[in-house]
Amino acid sequence: MLKRPPVPKFHEECNTPKRNQDMYELISDIIFKMNLNAEVEKKSISIFNVLSIPNSYMHAQAISYNYKLPETDEKLQYLAKCIQQQHSTLITTLCQKLKIDSKATTVCVTLLRQMQPLIQKLPKPVQNAIVVKIATDIIYLKQGGININIIANSANITTEQLDSNINRIKPFAFQIIQDLFNYFNHHSI
Repeated sequence: MLKRPPVPKFHEECNTPKRNQDMYELISDIIFKMNLNAEVEKKSISIFNVLSIPNSYMHAQAISYNYKLPETDEKLQYLAKCIQQQHSTLITTLCQKLKIDSKATTVCVTLLRQMQPLIQKLPKPVQNAIVVKIATDIIYLKQGGININIIANSANITTEQLDSNINRIKPFAFQIIQDLFNYFNHHSI
């Protein structure tokens, strides 16, 4: 008779480790269980790709529930709101709202990195709006840029707030533009 390997002995303190599912699997599993469409899954996965979110079932639920929130516990609703808030304060999200193409979005992200020392104390939506206004004024110079009211409304700030903060940066305008052009002379978009 063949000897088989010994059966492992488990103690009550030592539970069998759970299988660590991939976050993409968790999101698509939740979307499937809730019978949602593929568009919601694409948006949920794009949020996960942009933000640094822990790999847990609860976080996957919160991402998915951003689009169709069933009756759940308060902790999960709060987590979904936090993820939604974090995603809405990204500069790429503002660029998507304004329907700016990918190359212009790359310029906005680069400009935000370069201007960070000047505007880091401002609220995140104001930072993003300032950067998008400056970048679009440079990129769409012949068309006149994007109206300040449209940018302020998309960033959920007031026009006066955006205008006053842009006026504070005007003394540094030449240096900002020069740094941006120097960066793109050495790096391709």
